[in-house]
Amino acid sequence: IAKDFISCEFEVIKSFGSDVYRDIERKAEKDEVVVLSTGDPMIAGLGRFFRDAEIIPGISSVQVALAKLKIDLCDVIVVNAHSREIDGDFKKRGLLILAKKGVNLNFPHVREAVVLENLCMSDEKIYKIQTKSFETKSDYTILFLR
Repeated sequence: IAKDFISCEFEVIKSFGSDVYRDIERKAEKDEVVVLSTGDPMIAGLGRFFRDAEIIPGISSVQVALAKLKIDLCDVIVVNAHSREIDGDFKKRGLLILAKKGVNLNFPHVREAVVLENLCMSDEKIYKIQTKSFETKSDYTILFLR
Protein backbone atom coordinates (compact mmCIF):
# COMPACT_ATOMS: atom_id res chain seq x y z
CA ILE A 1 0.00 0.00 0.00
CA ALA A 2 2.78 2.45 0.90
CA LYS A 3 5.64 1.31 -1.36
CA ASP A 4 5.17 4.22 -3.80
CA PHE A 5 5.95 6.60 -0.90
CA ILE A 6 9.10 4.85 0.35
CA SER A 7 12.39 6.13 -1.07
CA CYS A 8 14.84 3.86 0.79
CA GLU A 9 15.56 0.15 0.51
CA PHE A 10 12.58 -1.97 1.57
CA GLU A 11 11.33 -5.53 1.66
CA VAL A 12 7.70 -6.63 1.48
CA ILE A 13 7.02 -9.42 3.98
CA LYS A 14 4.16 -11.74 3.13
CA SER A 15 4.66 -14.52 5.66
CA PHE A 16 4.94 -13.95 9.37
CA GLY A 17 6.30 -16.07 12.18
CA SER A 18 8.65 -15.86 15.14
CA ASP A 19 11.67 -16.51 12.87
CA VAL A 20 10.72 -13.47 10.74
CA TYR A 21 10.35 -11.22 13.82
CA ARG A 22 13.69 -12.36 15.30
CA ASP A 23 15.39 -11.76 11.91
CA ILE A 24 14.02 -8.20 11.86
CA GLU A 25 15.29 -7.65 15.41
CA ARG A 26 18.77 -8.95 14.43
CA LYS A 27 18.86 -6.55 11.45
CA ALA A 28 17.79 -3.69 13.75
CA GLU A 29 20.85 -4.30 15.96
CA LYS A 30 23.05 -3.18 13.03
CA ASP A 31 20.86 -0.82 10.99
CA GLU A 32 17.86 1.41 11.41
CA VAL A 33 14.82 -0.74 10.64
CA VAL A 34 11.18 0.30 10.34
CA VAL A 35 8.28 -2.12 10.12
CA LEU A 36 5.27 -0.52 8.48
CA SER A 37 1.96 -2.30 8.83
CA THR A 38 -1.65 -1.35 8.26
CA GLY A 39 -3.71 -0.19 11.22
CA ASP A 40 -2.63 -0.03 14.82
CA PRO A 41 0.21 -2.40 15.72
CA MET A 42 -1.37 -3.14 19.10
CA ILE A 43 -4.91 -3.93 17.90
CA ALA A 44 -4.60 -7.39 16.34
CA GLY A 45 -1.33 -6.14 14.85
CA LEU A 46 2.37 -6.91 14.69
CA GLY A 47 3.46 -4.83 17.70
CA ARG A 48 3.09 -7.65 20.21
CA PHE A 49 5.73 -9.71 18.39
CA PHE A 50 8.64 -7.27 18.84
CA ARG A 51 10.40 -7.28 22.22
CA ASP A 52 12.53 -4.14 22.20
CA ALA A 53 10.94 -1.99 19.49
CA GLU A 54 9.54 1.51 19.73
CA ILE A 55 5.91 1.12 18.71
CA ILE A 56 4.07 4.02 17.10
CA PRO A 57 0.31 3.43 16.92
CA GLY A 58 -1.86 4.24 13.94
CA ILE A 59 -5.55 4.31 13.20
CA SER A 60 -7.06 0.84 13.41
CA SER A 61 -9.98 -0.64 11.53
CA VAL A 62 -11.68 -0.92 14.93
CA GLN A 63 -11.47 2.86 15.37
CA VAL A 64 -12.69 3.51 11.82
CA ALA A 65 -15.63 1.09 12.20
CA LEU A 66 -16.70 2.60 15.52
CA ALA A 67 -16.42 6.14 14.14
CA LYS A 68 -18.66 5.22 11.21
CA LEU A 69 -21.13 3.54 13.57
CA LYS A 70 -20.85 6.42 16.07
CA ILE A 71 -20.24 3.92 18.89
CA ASP A 72 -17.76 4.53 21.72
CA LEU A 73 -14.98 1.95 22.06
CA CYS A 74 -15.85 1.62 25.75
CA ASP A 75 -19.29 0.31 24.76
CA VAL A 76 -18.01 -2.75 22.88
CA ILE A 77 -15.86 -5.81 23.47
CA VAL A 78 -13.27 -6.30 20.74
CA VAL A 79 -12.18 -9.87 20.02
CA ASN A 80 -9.38 -10.75 17.62
CA ALA A 81 -10.32 -13.73 15.45
CA HIS A 82 -7.62 -13.23 12.80
CA SER A 83 -6.36 -16.73 12.04
CA ARG A 84 -7.33 -18.13 15.43
CA GLU A 85 -10.22 -19.81 17.14
CA ILE A 86 -12.26 -17.97 19.73
CA ASP A 87 -12.01 -20.15 22.82
CA GLY A 88 -13.94 -17.96 25.28
CA ASP A 89 -11.13 -17.99 27.86
CA PHE A 90 -11.22 -14.32 28.83
CA LYS A 91 -9.20 -14.83 32.03
CA LYS A 92 -5.94 -14.63 30.06
CA ARG A 93 -7.00 -11.38 28.38
CA GLY A 94 -6.55 -7.94 29.90
CA LEU A 95 -8.99 -5.28 30.99
CA LEU A 96 -8.37 -1.54 30.48
CA ILE A 97 -10.10 0.90 32.78
CA LEU A 98 -10.16 4.59 31.82
CA ALA A 99 -10.41 6.75 34.94
CA LYS A 100 -10.01 10.28 36.19
CA LYS A 101 -8.38 11.65 39.35
CA GLY A 102 -9.78 10.49 42.67
CA VAL A 103 -11.48 7.29 41.47
CA ASN A 104 -11.16 4.42 43.96
CA LEU A 105 -10.73 1.05 42.28
CA ASN A 106 -10.81 -2.33 44.00
CA PHE A 107 -9.78 -5.48 42.18
CA PRO A 108 -9.22 -8.41 44.56
CA HIS A 109 -8.89 -11.15 41.92
CA VAL A 110 -6.26 -9.87 39.49
CA ARG A 111 -2.80 -11.31 38.83
CA GLU A 112 -1.30 -8.12 37.39
CA ALA A 113 -2.11 -4.41 37.62
CA VAL A 114 -0.34 -1.64 35.70
CA VAL A 115 -1.08 2.08 36.01
CA LEU A 116 -0.54 4.31 32.96
CA GLU A 117 -0.76 8.02 33.77
CA ASN A 118 -0.56 11.05 31.46
CA LEU A 119 0.39 9.06 28.37
CA CYS A 120 2.40 11.05 25.78
CA MET A 121 2.77 13.97 28.21
CA SER A 122 6.02 15.19 29.78
CA ASP A 123 5.03 13.65 33.14
CA GLU A 124 4.04 10.25 31.71
CA LYS A 125 4.31 7.41 34.23
CA ILE A 126 3.84 3.67 33.75
CA TYR A 127 4.21 1.42 36.78
CA LYS A 128 3.02 -1.85 38.28
CA ILE A 129 1.15 -1.89 41.55
CA GLN A 130 1.02 -4.73 44.07
CA THR A 131 -2.01 -3.55 46.04
CA LYS A 132 -5.55 -4.80 45.33
CA SER A 133 -7.05 -1.32 45.59
CA PHE A 134 -5.93 1.95 44.08
CA GLU A 135 -6.94 5.63 44.01
CA THR A 136 -6.11 7.39 40.75
CA LYS A 137 -3.85 10.45 40.93
CA SER A 138 -4.44 11.94 37.46
CA ASP A 139 -7.39 12.82 35.26
CA TYR A 140 -5.60 10.87 32.52
CA THR A 141 -5.25 7.43 34.07
CA ILE A 142 -5.59 4.02 32.47
CA LEU A 143 -5.44 0.91 34.60
CA PHE A 144 -4.56 -2.42 32.98
CA LEU A 145 -5.70 -5.52 34.87
CA ARG A 146 -5.13 -9.17 34.08
